[in-house]
Amino acid sequence: MKVLSLMGSPRKEGNSAFASSRVIEFFKKEGYETEEFYISNMKIAGCIACEKCRKEGRCVIKDDFPGLLDKIQESDIFVITAPIYFGRVPGTVKNFIDRCYSLFDDSYKSKIKPGKRCLFITVSHAPAEAFSEEVNYLEKWFVDFMKFKSAEKIAIGKCAAPGDLEVRKEDLNKIDKACKKLAGIE
Repeated sequence: MKVLSLMGSPRKEGNSAFASSRVIEFFKKEGYETEEFYISNMKIAGCIACEKCRKEGRCVIKDDFPGLLDKIQESDIFVITAPIYFGRVPGTVKNFIDRCYSLFDDSYKSKIKPGKRCLFITVSHAPAEAFSEEVNYLEKWFVDFMKFKSAEKIAIGKCAAPGDLEVRKEDLNKIDKACKKLAGIE
């Protein structure tokens, strides 16, 4: 079983990175093969609406995105962990999401292999309720529209300084519970 985690923050010591590492460590302990990528270290341009993915069967922009799509297809569980900046995920994460348009065929049917599960974790300085719509947006597009089998979503608020999340047992328990559910343990 494989887990692919995309980290949406440029801060490698921040709270989003800590949440992502907790997820990765959980699945490693359960025997899963894991891979983690920092989107901010990758070249992922925005979608240019050229529609060539309709003819070619995949996005034609030459950057790191096509390789990530292959990794998504190979994975059983797909994880996105991202901070919330000014009410939304960072632009690099949004570029990735927009480019996922290429995962649909001509009749807008998802090309995602059936049975995949996903986890979305967002972290913000603001209260979680202030950006819950962003998490619902991720769920709608990745689960409902792209036909992932199931999703877990976690919005962590009031978490600003690096290290804040490490001592928040309630939020850490949410992450652990979501991981267990996706692994079929709970």
